[in-house]
Formats: sequence, structure tokens, C-alpha cells
Amino acid sequence: MIHVCRARGAFTSFGLSSPGRKLPTSTKFSYLSSKSHQLDSSKCKAIGIYFGTTSGSTEAAADVIKDVMPGTVGEIVDISSADITDFSGFDGLIVGAPTWNTGADDMRSMTDWDDKLDDIRELNLDGKPVAVFGLGDSCGYGEYFCDAIEELHDAFAAAGANMIGYTSPEGYDFTDSKALREGKFLGLPLDATNEDDLTEGRVKKWTEQLVTEGMKSA
Repeated sequence: MIHVCRARGAFTSFGLSSPGRKLPTSTKFSYLSSKSHQLDSSKCKAIGIYFGTTSGSTEAAADVIKDVMPGTVGEIVDISSADITDFSGFDGLIVGAPTWNTGADDMRSMTDWDDKLDDIRELNLDGKPVAVFGLGDSCGYGEYFCDAIEELHDAFAAAGANMIGYTSPEGYDFTDSKALREGKFLGLPLDATNEDDLTEGRVKKWTEQLVTEGMKSA
């Protein structure tokens, strides 16, 4: 696939600039939407959707996923306001993060996920289906495309989750990604900067895949 790169740092329809941009480690935003609140997981079985964001792009993607995901889906929740012990109350989890700290071995999203990954590894998710999505800039930062997907994936896998939702790199134009393993992405990469027009179709296909792999609400 060939596409024209947008200027780095350009405003996008979903946020301030493209995920993948290298930010100083002291720069950290908390983007909290009035729509995002936690479900009472003790009273409701559903699919939980959690996101971390700096510019709003990952939240926008989470909204698209919520709209098309079959079954009972909870309101999307910003990980900055989440209690990770609530994870156990859901039938399945869909989690997403951008990649801002490009080239890093860890703390790649520069969202509140980074501070919670160690605690997530200590949870007992006991085979719960979990799928990961990520936002990246395949053109401006194509050598680090959606690297944060791998961090989330491995943290939830360490907690005993049944990781699903792997996708083919076919149709993406990028250089490299830590989220690639054995020829598959460890989740769903999205690029709101250069391929925003493909997001809805990619999400729809992915959510249908998740259902076939066991992501269903009671």
C-alpha cells in the first residue's frame, strides 16, 4: 500500500498530533472524556474496553470499537481513572494504547498504562480473552509502528489471559514493529494520521474475528 505522508505534528481529526512522535519523558497528558466511566463490574457481565491516550486518537478508536463490537459492551474507560482489579468482572477485555515513546524498550505509550503494567502482570485473569489495539504513525515513525501493542500484550499474557485478535501485516505500509511476532501483529494496529479512512473497516473485521475467537459477553 502506498500513501502520502502527512507532515509530522500535523493536526488530525482525532487529536493534536500523531502517535509515534517522540515526546520528552516529562511530558504526559491525561485526556479524560466525560463519556468515559467505569462499569460496576460486580453487577454486569460485559466486554470491557480500556484505553490510554495522550491526544485523543486512541479514545476515538475505542469508541469505534465499542460501536461495532457485538454483544454487551461497557462504556469505554480511560486507564488513568481505572481500577485494574475490575478487569476480573468482565467476560473479556479490549485494551488499547498509542506509541509515543518511540524506540524505547519499555514505557512506550507515555500514558497511564506504563505505570500499571507491572501490577497487571500480577493479576490472575485465568484464561479471560483479551485483545489489544494500538495507534501509530506508519509513515512518520514507521520503524516503531504500534510498538506499545507488544507491551500491553505481554503484560496481560503474563497475568494468564487468553490473548486473541492477532492480525496480518498485509495492507500496512511500515518499516518495523516490536508488535510483530511470528509474522503476525499481536493485536490490531491503527493509523489515524495516514490511514484514518481504513479504521472503521479494520475495526469491523477485527471485532468479527474476536467473536470467533471467544470474545463474547454472557
